Amino acid sequence: MVRVWGILRRKQRIVSDHVVDHIGEATLPDYMECLHMLCEALDIPRPVVLRKHERELEAFGRTRFSPSDFIERVGFDFFEMELLAEPKDDKKAAGSSRRPGKRDVFSRDVCTYE
Repeated sequence: MVRVWGILRRKQRIVSDHVVDHIGEATLPDYMECLHMLCEALDIPRPVVLRKHERELEAFGRTRFSPSDFIERVGFDFFEMELLAEPKDDKKAAGSSRRPGKRDVFSRDVCTYE
């Protein structure tokens, strides 16, 4: 599952934002589908996606669209798209949620000196 946060900024402030959940893999076509869903939810035109935006999404998990990336005139300074971490599964299903204590970390089985 892919979660993407879309942010509209004007004068360094968040004007509007929206989070989209999309069932799919973390691939570029799925990110573009999330971009389309974000633009519909925020009621903005779709930006022109350049190779720069694709590289930033792959490398940093976020990208920024300026008004020059839109064909139509927009009323904000930047549109940011950020990938959010996937929700964690239940801790009990993953294993014990107990943290190791001092005795667990420094036991004789772990650290042996000869």
